[in-house]
Amino acid sequence: MARIALFAYFRKITVYHPENLVLRGPTIMLSNHPNTLIDPVVVASLIRRPIFFLANAGLFRKPIWAAFFRYIFCIPVTRSEDIAGGGTPDNRQAFEASGNHLASGGNIYVAVEGTSWMERVLRPFKTGFARIGLSALEGPARGGEIYVLPVAINYAYYDRSGGDLQVEVAPPIPLSPYLESYRQDPSGCIRRLTEDVRNDLVGRVIHARDTEEEVRLKYSLALVPVPGENQDQPFYQVYRQYLKQLRAWEARDDISMHSWERKVHDLSDQLIPFQFTLESLSGVMRKGVPSLWEMLLISAGLPVYVYTWCHYGPAVWGSRWLQKRLNFYPGYTSTVKILGAIVLGPISWIVLFSLVREQAGALVAWINLLMLPWSGWYFFSYERRVKEIARYGRWQWIKSEKRKMFEDSFRELAATGEREFG
Repeated sequence: MARIALFAYFRKITVYHPENLVLRGPTIMLSNHPNTLIDPVVVASLIRRPIFFLANAGLFRKPIWAAFFRYIFCIPVTRSEDIAGGGTPDNRQAFEASGNHLASGGNIYVAVEGTSWMERVLRPFKTGFARIGLSALEGPARGGEIYVLPVAINYAYYDRSGGDLQVEVAPPIPLSPYLESYRQDPSGCIRRLTEDVRNDLVGRVIHARDTEEEVRLKYSLALVPVPGENQDQPFYQVYRQYLKQLRAWEARDDISMHSWERKVHDLSDQLIPFQFTLESLSGVMRKGVPSLWEMLLISAGLPVYVYTWCHYGPAVWGSRWLQKRLNFYPGYTSTVKILGAIVLGPISWIVLFSLVREQAGALVAWINLLMLPWSGWYFFSYERRVKEIARYGRWQWIKSEKRKMFEDSFRELAATGEREFG
């Protein structure tokens, strides 16, 4: 179900170097951690074997959640930031359980940044995975091999559906070559292994130097379209090229770049009262006026949309409502929506199947169920296009003088960006 939910939530999922997912032995899977509980779900969906997860001990505070997380093979780990006043957490029991699991041939997943941050900045890595793997090779797994498998996760969007998910799997790293160094200098070896893994992942993710540079990247992508020759490239590689060009511009002429950046911020702030962002304005400017043909298709397609809504509406709209109702930290947006759909989807399909079978017979009920894949494509495509048309309509409601001012500012900033990037 988790795999189906991921394919429904993301527009397209691409895995680069899937051959590295063939596990050679007990493996510690690591990934960056930009999207809370979705990151381990993504990694688990790629591996056709059971995985134990190292999870924040704070998730285990309430008995009902503790039972749930243990049921899905989670091992509680305390982070230093979870200790009042700081200090070093005592995770010996968790590390011992993880080492024993690896020694028995199992696999574990570690979100190596420790805390999830909804940003494209790779934080310093925790060293726990290195301690677990190397101590296991010196203990219960002595004489064997344990591998570390870095997995780079790149989301087009963190908090909404319809974006791409691109995953690059690095070659597995055997830990036995580190053993001699570990015996001589455990702390130094652990730091070196952690740094080796981080250097590997840095080259496979979108990594801004800080949140300021990430905002700069976000604005640049809205203003400067991806060149045609780069449109078939993985988006995370294109984003990395944009970062490289921004840094080159800053090094060449930081005054003009920061002047451009200030104007971009000003335009973004001016759009807020009208409930627009640079990204949504970019969509209006690039797509232009909806054609009469599109409007007719949307109107004629409404009955079909109502039919597909019966398949997906309760799950999708119900999970959206749940996310707003719970008012969680924004990083849990995707998690709540996907888990909500996993629960509500099968329930709504079972109810719908029962109702159709009762009213029209078993054959029609089964045919209706087989329509689910096509129905999902139509449902999400229709909603996306309706949102684009509604956004254009809202733009037209803005007074023409204001609209022209915004459009002229956008074109000027976009021209500057294209010139400098060129």
